[in-house]
Parts: sequence; structure tokens; C-alpha cells
Amino acid sequence: MAQCQCYDCGKAIHENTKALNCERCDRNWKCSTCLGIDDRIYLELIEIDSLHWFCENCEEAVLKPESLQNESKIMSMIGELMEQVNTLSKSLERKVDVATVLDLERKIDDSLGAAHNRVETKVDSIVNTLNRNATTVQECVEGALKVHMLEDKEEEEEKKRRKTSIIVHGVTESEAGDYEGRMKDDTDILQRVLHDISCDTVNVKQVIRLGKRQTEGTSANPRPIKMVLETEDSKVKVLASAKNLRNKKDGGLDKIFMHQDLTPKQRQARKLLVAELKDRRANGEENLMILNGKVVTRRQQGNGDILPSTSS
Repeated sequence: MAQCQCYDCGKAIHENTKALNCERCDRNWKCSTCLGIDDRIYLELIEIDSLHWFCENCEEAVLKPESLQNESKIMSMIGELMEQVNTLSKSLERKVDVATVLDLERKIDDSLGAAHNRVETKVDSIVNTLNRNATTVQECVEGALKVHMLEDKEEEEEKKRRKTSIIVHGVTESEAGDYEGRMKDDTDILQRVLHDISCDTVNVKQVIRLGKRQTEGTSANPRPIKMVLETEDSKVKVLASAKNLRNKKDGGLDKIFMHQDLTPKQRQARKLLVAELKDRRANGEENLMILNGKVVTRRQQGNGDILPSTSS
């Protein structure tokens, strides 16, 4: 089977390529880059059932209904009919009286006029339908773009709210009977953790246990803690040093791990990347890692450091 290609840029169309296939000829493809839309808009637009895409070769045939294409043929047939009428009229003049011929001409003119009116009415109806459809498509696209822009704005604001936050897992829950006591115990543990990873200068603004507190006697895992720092640089420093916790056996600090505070969309994207990472490892690929929103291959440096491969 021949490989499908974008008929603008020649790019090969694979299963995961973001491209549109002509709904009429089912042969021509066009990638999202040549269409001039980004991946997010592409994913939102293909969910709208009322939107259709045709290649340039098929667009004229689709948007110009057969009745419009045949209008010239109809007018040609009318012309031929008029010629036949003139010939018949001359023949009848020699056989019947003039009054009869004039009456026949009137009937023929009426029939031709009615046919012409029907053609004009049909053409007007088709044009109006096309105009309404064009308006509907434009409204759908504009609505999708507005929703997309609003979601992007909300996502950016949510990222700003979380830019100095870290989520900490594995910190044992305090047994203090009041909220203030539990908050103090959590803060003390986090200060010890920061000390053990050489981040004593980091200023913690707020400590929050996430989720509903479990009742006594339950064996649930401790709830994660949201630790809000003073600056984004402090967050970067703590996360870079947190890898050292796995070597801190005393006091169970090796059970504690940290990651940045992600938005719901970031968590979903991360979940998909982790699933891709697992699948590729199961298929035999090695030295994989997640970096900058992609699964990439690591390469070993001569000094022992592992860096992402530029070929991935």
C-alpha cells in the first residue's frame, strides 16, 4: 500500500500525524502545519462533527451543487428549444391560421418562463443554503478559538499560582489533637528535611496537608504536603537537592520524595508520558527519560554523567 503524503509539503502521513483527509475523494491529505493550525486547535476541531474538510480538487465540486453546474446545460437546451419553436412556427403558418399560431407561441412562452423561474428559485435556494452553512462553520471555529484562548489563559494563571510550590510525599502524619499542633509538627519535619539536603536558607511561606484527614485507626498512606516557598529559585534549588533524600536512612527520610506542583493539565500530560515510557521500555528500549515534555534517550558521557540524546 502506497505511503500517504501531505499534498502541499510532501510530508509522510503516519498513524499519529496530525492531518486531515479529504472526505470526498479519500485520497488527498494535508498536515496541520500546511493547514496553519496548532496541535491543540487541531484536536478540538476534529471533535466537532459538523465541520468537514475537502481538498482543493474536491471543494469546487462539493460547494458548487450539480444543479448549478447544469444550469448552463439547461439554458443551452432552452435555446435549442426556441430554435425548434421558430422552425415549427414557420411550418404552422403555412397550414393553420395566424391566431392558432399566436396562441401556441403564448403557451410555449409561458412554459419556458415557468421553467426559467424554477431554475432561478432552485439556484437562490442553493446559494442561501451555502451562505448559512458558511456562517455556521465560521461561528463554530470562532467559538472553538475563544474557548481555546480562555483555557490557555486560565492554565497560565494556574501555573503562576503554583510556580513556587512543591508537593512532598511520605511525611508521617502528626498525632497532635489540634490543627496548630499538627501544622507545627509538619513544619518541623520539613525544616529538618531542608537541613539534611543543605537548603537551610530556603524560606517556607506555607505548609498545607492536601486531602481529607483520615480518622484514627486507618492504615491509609500519609497525605501529601504542599510546601509553598518564597521564590521560584528556591523551588528549583530544593527539587535539585531532593534526590539526596534516598540516601538518608535515619528517621525514614529516604521514604520522602518531592516533585513540582503541577496543574491538572500538566498532570494528565505527565501521565501520558509515563505510560509511553513504560511501553517503550517494555518493547526493549533502554536509557529513556522524560525531559521537557518528551520521552528522550539518554547518552552516557565519558565522565559518567548521563545527558539527553540530541537525536531524540
